[in-house]
Parts: sequence; C-alpha cells; structure tokens
Amino acid sequence: MARKRFVTSEISTDRKLAKLAEKNPVAAALWPWFLTALDDWGRMSADPIEVKLAIFPAFPYSSGEVEEFIKLYHEFEMAYFYEADEKPYLAINPDTWLKYQTYIRKDKLEKQNSKIPEPLGAPWIAKNKTVDDLATKNVAKQQSATINVLSPSPSPSPSPSPSENISTSEHSPDTTPDQPEKPKKTRQIPLFDETTEQYKLALFMRDCVLKNLHNAKVPEPTPEGLRRWAYDIDLMIRIDCRSPDEIRELIDWSHRDPFWKANILSPGKLREKWDTLVANKQRAEERIRGAPAHKSSNPFKDRLRRVQSDEG
Repeated sequence: MARKRFVTSEISTDRKLAKLAEKNPVAAALWPWFLTALDDWGRMSADPIEVKLAIFPAFPYSSGEVEEFIKLYHEFEMAYFYEADEKPYLAINPDTWLKYQTYIRKDKLEKQNSKIPEPLGAPWIAKNKTVDDLATKNVAKQQSATINVLSPSPSPSPSPSPSENISTSEHSPDTTPDQPEKPKKTRQIPLFDETTEQYKLALFMRDCVLKNLHNAKVPEPTPEGLRRWAYDIDLMIRIDCRSPDEIRELIDWSHRDPFWKANILSPGKLREKWDTLVANKQRAEERIRGAPAHKSSNPFKDRLRRVQSDEG
C-alpha cells in the first residue's frame, strides 16, 4: 500500500541520524524509505525479507543487510525493535510520529486498531505506565485515609519454608472450601548450589546484564534467587545438549553485541533465541574475517561498481 509521509528539513540536523551516519552512511540515507513503510500508528513489520520486498525491490541490498539496518535503527534509538507472537516489528514513539505526520487524525487512531501489535515493552509505554501507577497510588492513599476499618485484619497465612522446592503450577483462585480442587501434577524446580555450573552460568549472565543495564531487574545473586535462571541453564545442558563452555561463550557474545545485549536478559530468552544468536554470531565472525584491509569512503560507488560489473 502506497503511503504519503512527511519529512522535514530537521532530518538533516537530527543528532541520532548524524551519529548513525558516522557508523553506517547507507543505513542513515535509507531511513526516509523506512518511514514510508510505517502505518498510521508508527509501526511496521521488521522481517528483513518483507522489508526488502516492500521498500527496496529494485535496490541491490540483501535481506541480511536490511536486518543490519534494522538493528542499527534500534541501537541508535531511531525506532524500537520488538517481537510479538514470534514476529519482529519496529515502532516509533507515537508522540514523535504524530508531531510530523500532522494529517493523521488522532480520533481515528483512538477508534481503530493497528494491524500490528502494540510494543508493550517500549520505553515510552513504560514511562507512561510509571506515571499512571504513581497517580493510582496517590488516589488509593487518599481514599485509604478516609476509610475507617472496623473489622479486624485476618491473621497472615504462614509463609512456605524457603527450603521447599518451588512449584511451576498454581492453585486456581476460583477454588472454594466447598469445591476442593483436584490434585494436579506439579513440576518441582531444583535448587542449584554455588558449586554447580548451572548456578555459576546464571550468575555470569546476571553480571553481564547489569554491566549493560545498571538498573535492570535481575534476581538476587543467591542460589534461591537464581533458582529459575539456573534451571533454564540446566535445561540447555541436559535437554538441548549445550556444553557449559558454549553457553558461556554465547552469553558473552550476545552481551557485547549492540543489538542483542538489550534483548537477551535471561537464560530463558537465551535458550529461545539460541539458533538465531548462533547464526548472527557466525555471520559477524565471517564478516570480520572477510573484511577488506581498507574500507572505501564511498559505499554507494562501490555498490554501483559491483552491479555494473555483474551486468557486464
């Protein structure tokens, strides 16, 4: 679908775009083309093949190069990369998007829904949620100050012993004393002590996350706190047949990669994206090994020269 999009002269002095141009001038030059693919909500598919066919059908760029552009837009905060239902997407802050796309009616956006899922983890949504939560807490505090509670508080339920295994299933909240719940089979998560490889690797990932994101929400550095993380590491070792060295190496690489370090924040996500991470790691290593000694200062001329050579 053809879309009209407004681009102002401010794009020439945009600091984020200027920084991106220093690292990859091709990605910076092609940014306006990506704007044409965004819907009225400022969202688009980030599948490299779909993007290539929709935006660059006549351009000599591979899907791998398009994927690199998408990673750079996320890295330089031009757009936010996220996944929903195992599909990749890009989104722009709606306030920024509508600031320039003035012809899009806000009442239309409120009445209709985008075909692309909302980026629930986007920074602007998290910021708005924090403001809403603070407002809700203030209202609740004011209401509680006016309520005189006459009934005695119920005695607290005894806390489970920390030495007990954690169950991965929970009782239904609809269960009543008159309708006892049928017993369910539960899977117990084992506890890995500080001498095990599972715990050491979980602790290593925690350190990597905090090195990149100082305020990240991570478990406490104890066997109990890292129980779930260590268990996911154990699954990779026992079920997926990954060696501890392989796991440590991929954790280290993913947290040095400018794109993946913001997306691989737990062993569970590492396990889920293992094959994708390995493929990206291998491609990065091949690119380094095959890189020319002197990089050209004009990538557009180099690409045109290669196309003309192929046609000749």
